[in-house]
Amino acid sequence: MIRRHGRRWQVRVYAGQAADGRQRYLYGSAATRQEAEALEERLRARAEGGPADAGRLTLADLLDRWLEHVRTHREPETARFYETYTARARERLGPVRLDRLRPILLQAYFDELRRAPRRDGRRGPLSGAALQSHYRALRACLGYAVRMGILDANPMSRVTVPRAQAAPKPVVGYRELRRLLEAARGTPWHPLFHVAAYTGLRVGELAALRWADVDWRRPALVVRHSLKEDHRTGERYLGDVKSHEARAVVLDEETARLLRRMRGTDEAFVFGDAVGRPMRPTSATRALRRLSASLGLPPLNMHRLRHIHGSLLLAGELPPLTPAGRPWDLAAVSRRLGHASVAITAEVYVHEIPDAQDRYIYPGRGLPEPAQSHGAEDLGGSRA
Repeated sequence: MIRRHGRRWQVRVYAGQAADGRQRYLYGSAATRQEAEALEERLRARAEGGPADAGRLTLADLLDRWLEHVRTHREPETARFYETYTARARERLGPVRLDRLRPILLQAYFDELRRAPRRDGRRGPLSGAALQSHYRALRACLGYAVRMGILDANPMSRVTVPRAQAAPKPVVGYRELRRLLEAARGTPWHPLFHVAAYTGLRVGELAALRWADVDWRRPALVVRHSLKEDHRTGERYLGDVKSHEARAVVLDEETARLLRRMRGTDEAFVFGDAVGRPMRPTSATRALRRLSASLGLPPLNMHRLRHIHGSLLLAGELPPLTPAGRPWDLAAVSRRLGHASVAITAEVYVHEIPDAQDRYIYPGRGLPEPAQSHGAEDLGGSRA
């Protein structure tokens, strides 16, 4: 039942009979009618949940249930990530009942974690990126508890951890990209590097491509699968793409001609090995690192080619995909790259266009000259 009481909305949900025969109710209040309806749904889920009760479940109990859910519905690598980054929380907070898992307790845990020694044998405390991984994993776990009606709100939403500082990346522009592709010409890796640079596909998506996935009339690549690898067993298998939605990536004429010259049978992998298996992404990255180093370029990997593709589209610097130097908008780049939302694209690429301010204030100025000294920094970038 939902009713207005003064400036707030009161919620009451019947929760069955207690052992002594009395009727039990769950109560709550909210500032708006919409929030009250959402609260009523959560209270109803809790009332119907039986043993899923925040007063009886511990964090360790919840982790067991949630990780089993993750193993059922997500990729093995995702499950292993969550197992790894909730292990310390299980050790430190596992016996704590969920109804006592307050933000102040969680904040104290993360403050303590920030000073804790690493467990990989390296010196010093955990990095900002590692702390973010611990935060994301525990927040996901407690978010599951909210969705299941075990908790009314996620206590992790009030916890703060330091953000990982992104290291500045040397500029790799169109001229450097063309140098790289020209140097690869005549090697077995040239088609892969070219298609990666002109489509922005993830390396797992490239490895999973079959000739049946090429729409020759458009022309376009229909990206349906991604090659996954179980790093414990070495087994490779085809899974869903990251967004779980197939997408079409339109090809320019040069890339389409390159693929037509290679065309094989529909069921064959576009970038398969000599015996018809999909390529190993790690082999491609090693080859790309060697090639970029031989040219005096930063140490590139396959995911960095994806970022170069996206940044050059946004800068209007990737002919023939950017005729007359016309930049693509964020929404178009987001769809092409297969991001789950435009917000992800904006977050990843806002630092990839170094002249964004200059372009608006001084139209036609163009991109700044790339840095002459790149150092040995790994340009892997984020995994978007």
